[in-house]
Amino acid sequence: MFRYMTRLASAGVVLVLFTIALSASAQRGANQGQRSNVNLDLTGSWRDDRGRVSLVRQVDSDVCWYVDSRPDGQEVFCGLIDRNMITGQWMDMPGSRQLTSGQLTLRVESNNRIVKVRSTPRYDASTWNREDSRDSRDPRFSSNNEVAPSDKAWELLAGSGRDIGVGNDGSVWLIGADKTPGGYSIFNRSRNQWNRVDGGAVRIDVDGMGNPWIVNSDGVIFRRERNQWQTLPGAASDIGAGAQGDVWITGTNPVPGGFGIYRWTGREWASVDGGAVRIDVDGMGNPWIVNSDGVVFRRERNQWQRLPGAARDISVNATSDAWVIGTDPVAGGFGIHHWTGRDWVTVAGGGTQISVGSNGVVYIVNSAGAIYRRQ
Repeated sequence: MFRYMTRLASAGVVLVLFTIALSASAQRGANQGQRSNVNLDLTGSWRDDRGRVSLVRQVDSDVCWYVDSRPDGQEVFCGLIDRNMITGQWMDMPGSRQLTSGQLTLRVESNNRIVKVRSTPRYDASTWNREDSRDSRDPRFSSNNEVAPSDKAWELLAGSGRDIGVGNDGSVWLIGADKTPGGYSIFNRSRNQWNRVDGGAVRIDVDGMGNPWIVNSDGVIFRRERNQWQTLPGAASDIGAGAQGDVWITGTNPVPGGFGIYRWTGREWASVDGGAVRIDVDGMGNPWIVNSDGVVFRRERNQWQRLPGAARDISVNATSDAWVIGTDPVAGGFGIHHWTGRDWVTVAGGGTQISVGSNGVVYIVNSAGAIYRRQ
């Protein structure tokens, strides 16, 4: 397979790819009983959720890529395909701002989409989409101006609500529709039914351990531990919790763009530049926000990066799979849109609040308070 590498990069990059691939080949020799997925064809140009383009070459069960993101640097990866999983090693090239390397495990969802399963150490991309792909089997690869055809239907769930949060472990929590001190009732979903929990709130999200974090009608912040609510310092208007335990809030202090933005340090809230009205956190601990003008941003390397489109609510899971409730009025509230890595694809349906779990299951609450799930 190495004769193909000269098409990807310079001779120095090829040498590194050769070294990594030798390691991958040795691993394959130790796992002769494994089967690769012969239906995969990953060769081509791919873009990750950080906007970087990877040139990918697959030969049988071997796959390598080269990323040129100068001036930040260059990177190579080689791995082995076993069914729909890829396991391999990546490393930064000389001249990069930092020289790091590590192990990376990926899941191939289709010939047009790859997601990260785990990495050691932490790898800063989570999803890859084939450039200019239009996979009709998956609405994530439809054009931005179309309502994506889908074999996934919205399933109506019992009950009604005002906000909903999904944890990395799949646990689901709901702010109900009946008023109670602190806002509205709180429910946890178990065995296909909603079980009421003490307390009241107006906003909710769920961390990687399945614990809810809430904001009540007075702006007071709580997190649930050992079946009890623990009061935290500060005041908030919205809250977002990531899979690794990172928690961010929008405060109650007006600033340009909405309200102040804060990150939980474990003891207090540290102020961060910018303003927002909605917030959520990806698996890398980076916040994604919507400001008072509906503009969408995500934070990378301590800077806000503006994304296309406009939104009223936002949710992002551990693999940076992001969804928004747009500003386009439709039946049930506003349009539902899914981030492809470059733009937002419209998905049929309408809602006012949205949350997505690590398994890609999406929950919404619409303008009538109805609760829907998309698996």
